[in-house]
Order: sequence, then C-alpha cells, then structure tokens
Amino acid sequence: EHKLQSIEQLIFSSLLIDQIENKLNQIFTPSVENKVIFDKIEKEYSPSECSSKPFIRALVIAVCNSCYNEKKIDTDLFKKRVPILKKYITNKGDLELESLFAIQTLTHRIIFDLMYDEEIVREDVFLTWRTEDREEGHGICVLSLKAFFDWLTDGYNDIDDYFFQKINKNH
Repeated sequence: EHKLQSIEQLIFSSLLIDQIENKLNQIFTPSVENKVIFDKIEKEYSPSECSSKPFIRALVIAVCNSCYNEKKIDTDLFKKRVPILKKYITNKGDLELESLFAIQTLTHRIIFDLMYDEEIVREDVFLTWRTEDREEGHGICVLSLKAFFDWLTDGYNDIDDYFFQKINKNH
C-alpha cells in the first residue's frame, strides 16, 4: 500500500510540475527582464509554493528551456537568469538537490529526443520501453519523460515544434 501511495504522489507531483512549468514557460522569454519575472512569480505563487519541490523542479526546467536554442544552451541568457535561481534555491539543501533532479529530467528529455531524431531508436521501441518495468526507478524516469511521450504519440514531426506549440498554446 505504501508503494501505491508513493506512485500516486509521484503522478500528482508530475502533473503539478507540468502545470507550473507551462505557466513559467510563458514568463521566461529572452527579452523579459528578471524584475518582471520576479513580479509575475510573486503574483502567481505564494512563498510556500515557491519553496516547494514541484515549483523548484519546474522553475529550473523553465529557465533551462528558455536558454536552450538550436540544441545549445545560451550561457549568457542563463547567467542573466542566475539571480532568479539563486533566490529560490541557494542555501536550501533539499531545493538545491531538487534542482539537480530537474536537470536530470531535462537531460533525459534531450537525450531521448536525440536518440529519436538521429534514428538510433525506433518509435515503437520507445513505446515498448515506456511499458517495461524491469529496472528500479523506471516509473519515475517514465514520468520525467512525459512530455517526450506526449510528443511521440501526438504526431508532431519535430519535438522542438511540439514544445514551441505547447508554449504558444499557453500564451
């Protein structure tokens, strides 16, 4: 029963992260100044929400996504966003750790995208992998790749088009 409860919490957390990430993706555009971003975050989220693990995970992913252009990180833009990350993460051990889990999630997404784009792994094999549960932590990994599998099953030609469409749909 404890394992079922943990899975339910993971699913809820994953859905919450997606919701927060979608809202934050709307805020993080290259031309928006940090002050505007801080104001929007403070207007949209309470201090307790801003110190939650789902918020931190979504924040880190949104910042990284906004700095990811043409399969590269715009380090200047990332450095511009450092004060935002520091405000919500620095010197908060469990949230610092959560930020690393967010990077891990994002890395999985990027690698899966590359494996698919470069035709290393076929679509049907990705879908088979999603349903296999042989390794510990597999379910968590599948949840972290939800966006990839949504894209894969929604029929978009390019994952970048999918995320662009997803971000614009929320504007």
